[in-house]
Amino acid sequence: MKYSISISFALLDIDECLNRSHACDVTANCTNTDGSHICTCKVGYTGDGHSCQDVNECSDGNHVCHVNSNCNNTDGSHICTCKEGYTGDGQSCEDIDGCSNGSHDCDVNASCTNTNGSHSCTCKEGYSGKGESCQDIDECLNRSHACDVTANCTNTDGSHKCTCKEGFTGDGHSCQDVNECSDGNHVCDVNSNCNNTNGSHICTCTEGYAGDGQSCQDIDECSNGSHDCDVNANCTNTNGSYSCICRKGYTGKGESCQDINECLNKSHACDVSANCTNNDGSYNCTCKEGYTGDGQSCRDIDECSEVYDVKMNDCHPNASCVNTQGSYNCSCNPTYIGNGAICEADPCYKYQNLSEADRKISYLTPFNLELCDKLLTEGWYRFVGAAGSQMPTTYVPAYRCGTAWSGWLNGAHPTVGDGKVIRMVCFSDRNTGCKHSIIISVKNCGSFYIYNLVQPPRCNSRYCGTD
Repeated sequence: MKYSISISFALLDIDECLNRSHACDVTANCTNTDGSHICTCKVGYTGDGHSCQDVNECSDGNHVCHVNSNCNNTDGSHICTCKEGYTGDGQSCEDIDGCSNGSHDCDVNASCTNTNGSHSCTCKEGYSGKGESCQDIDECLNRSHACDVTANCTNTDGSHKCTCKEGFTGDGHSCQDVNECSDGNHVCDVNSNCNNTNGSHICTCTEGYAGDGQSCQDIDECSNGSHDCDVNANCTNTNGSYSCICRKGYTGKGESCQDINECLNKSHACDVSANCTNNDGSYNCTCKEGYTGDGQSCRDIDECSEVYDVKMNDCHPNASCVNTQGSYNCSCNPTYIGNGAICEADPCYKYQNLSEADRKISYLTPFNLELCDKLLTEGWYRFVGAAGSQMPTTYVPAYRCGTAWSGWLNGAHPTVGDGKVIRMVCFSDRNTGCKHSIIISVKNCGSFYIYNLVQPPRCNSRYCGTD
């Protein structure tokens, strides 16, 4: 008998991934397959599985980090870390309020202001610095304080204090002077004057007292000679002053004593025609000028009488003397003028006439027949008859009045009250109204004028007349 035997073999798959006989990269996943295996790079790596390289998600932008976080690449992955000032898991980051949670680095004297992802530090008023470190500002030292000029500035931490100085009142920012004199807080003596000053006061002893003002003693002016009593008065000291009383025989308030003036108060015995002269304690009587006697009895002197050996008046020989009570009057006789002491003949009664018809301004001077007043003697003259009654007072053309240079009065005639006046006479030539001139005197005699004429300065010149 013949037997046949059939043997079957079953092939088992080798799991290379399990027994680590694969060729995958250490950063690859091995997947077993029937009779083989597959190598696939792990997440975060790239390659064919047999060779894998790290993927940098931070540089290629495929990370999941928050905009306010830092992306840090790792082998096969990356880490998200919130930036400074933010908190979270890196994929979600929120601002940290460092001012609220106390994590800021601001100085205790600074204000903290939160910002997006950070904070700012600002030194408070009264401090200076960058905020992280603040130093007190000494406003008193740098004069940035608001204290009054009459206040003391005291620096404090972060501020300053203003205190009005002694003698002033207020809040320190505005200080007013304390008037110690009016509010009674002064230290002056009762016998002194209190004078308020800016921030203080001054004590001055009142008149009649001496001291420093806080203590004043009476001055005895009568003893030390500082009084102002008259030399003819008695001085009596009083508290803070003194009194002056005029001595017997004097009158006044004591500071000024006058002798009792018998002449002034009419208690004298002088004649009414005498002068009373007061003297110290008495008076003298002297007859006034024009009287004679012992002063207590005076009689008039007749100065005009001729019984005296010496002439008693100063009247001019051409004047009349009239006696008056205690004096006399001198008056010039008719046809004389003056003050009585000096009398001279009135020219209105003693003058020469100018009556030539060729002196009149209407007279035209013939050629080569010019006349000149060079022979005229100095004296008073009156224009009469054909010559006219007075000199013309307006311009007269040349070659009139019987001459070449016509003379006319440059000025108005005087009134009777004006008396004798000075006027200018102009002599006209063909070109000017006053070629040359001369000064004369003129007088109004009531119904006519007279002129004190002198020879003209040049020939041919002549004085003209008119109606």
